[in-house]
Amino acid sequence: MLCGYRCAVPAHLSARRRLGPLSRGRWSAPRDRLRLPRGLWPDAMTGYRNNKPPIGWVDHRPKAASVRSRGGRAWRPIWLPALLAAGLVLPAASPALAYRAELVWTSVTSAAGYKVFVRQRGDAYGAPDFSGPLSPDGSGLVRYVVKGLPLGPTMYFQVLSYDDAGTDSSPSNELALTYAQVAAVIDSDGDGLTNAEEDVDLDGIVDPNETDPFDPDTDGDGLTDGAERIAGTNPLLADSDADGLWDPSDNCPVTANPSQVDADGDGAGDACDNCPDEVNPDQLDTDGGGGGDVCDPCPLAPADDCDVHASGGLSIDGAGGTLIVPDGSLGVALPTGAVASPMSVSVTSGGTWDAVGAPFAAHASLGPPGMSLAVPATVTIAWSDADGDGIVDATGGSIDERDLRVWLDGVEVGGPCG
Repeated sequence: MLCGYRCAVPAHLSARRRLGPLSRGRWSAPRDRLRLPRGLWPDAMTGYRNNKPPIGWVDHRPKAASVRSRGGRAWRPIWLPALLAAGLVLPAASPALAYRAELVWTSVTSAAGYKVFVRQRGDAYGAPDFSGPLSPDGSGLVRYVVKGLPLGPTMYFQVLSYDDAGTDSSPSNELALTYAQVAAVIDSDGDGLTNAEEDVDLDGIVDPNETDPFDPDTDGDGLTDGAERIAGTNPLLADSDADGLWDPSDNCPVTANPSQVDADGDGAGDACDNCPDEVNPDQLDTDGGGGGDVCDPCPLAPADDCDVHASGGLSIDGAGGTLIVPDGSLGVALPTGAVASPMSVSVTSGGTWDAVGAPFAAHASLGPPGMSLAVPATVTIAWSDADGDGIVDATGGSIDERDLRVWLDGVEVGGPCG
């Protein structure tokens, strides 16, 4: 009997602004604290790692600068912008010796425009990096991107507003971006490693045990530093295992094997192949037992306590293929184009599972976990009924074939199958 199924921060920030009574021809402007929650950052920003840009937060008290009106009879306050954050955007280029940063500050209702000032540590502020009108966004915040910031020195930022008469307010609070903050986000050479992961001690010098943050392939072997970290090879040595072959052309780059013997021809040398007699280019070992999925009797069971007759594995490439377990009870068919590159597909059966409150005639896990297919695969499930009585064999007469149903990840996907 056979049955088959296809599986397919804020909205607004403000500070209360109170004007006291007129005294000696001047308005007094008590200051109120603007409380900023930590962790706030505009969702629209991109280009930083793990969506966590370095941000400097402040509890800032806006100040009022009093200026005489044109009539000369009254004074009015010009409120300062509160500079809230300086966050990294994208590098200016790759390899990058410079980067960009977005400044965010509170808008000033009466402002005709703003001036943005930038300086390096040890320098004084000079001419503004920008001077002109800027409109706030829907949250009442003003944004400006400073370009061409050099890597290395700590950079400082201030903003001021000016009115229609060209009168400047006092400068806002000052924010800074340090080399450590920038290096934790920027990947200058595009090798998949941040500058901080390469310049570990953040001294701006390539030390003997560090890769070069401005060279994607420090050892010059043709593999990027990031790729070597993932593969487990040494990004500082072109021949990690010292067997006379550079890493890109070595079929066991971290296991010395000058002969390069590869009996199954899957690209992994016998000295390091976890299934030396079975083709498995991806070397997938899902349960971590030391044997690849295609030659592991229980690919998804570390203790190898599965039903070995109903378990197995097979490497299937873009041409498609079908895995059938030894007793024929389970099969997985991947059509052409289901995967882009060879993948170790496996079935592990056995044990008991009662997730829906009813006994299961068979329980199998398909591997690798979370596999993604470009087109649907077909899973075929068979059971034994040698005497043809309509009852699944070896179940003590408790499971009628007409009641069999198929479940996928706890959800019924088909049946009855009888």
